[in-house]
Amino acid sequence: MFLNGEYVDKLTDEELCMIEQLTYLDEMVAEKAGINRTFSKINSNNHEDRAIMYILEDFDDEAILRLMAYPESICDADISGVEWAKIITC
Repeated sequence: MFLNGEYVDKLTDEELCMIEQLTYLDEMVAEKAGINRTFSKINSNNHEDRAIMYILEDFDDEAILRLMAYPESICDADISGVEWAKIITC
């Protein structure tokens, strides 16, 4: 996954922070979303040179609803399922 310099310059600070948070998206989040059989850690080689929208396509409406129903912290990032849903759909 890469961002070209010209595009990065146009991102807001909030957008850059959201992209940074996605680096913590892993199998534990996918498990709570019910898609752990189709999703692998976002910074794995499986996603190299893929746009973020394609990396996150496994997080469909049902997966997001499952995350929204999980108010507790998931993985080491100390982000709840609700917060993950908001980050992914932002």
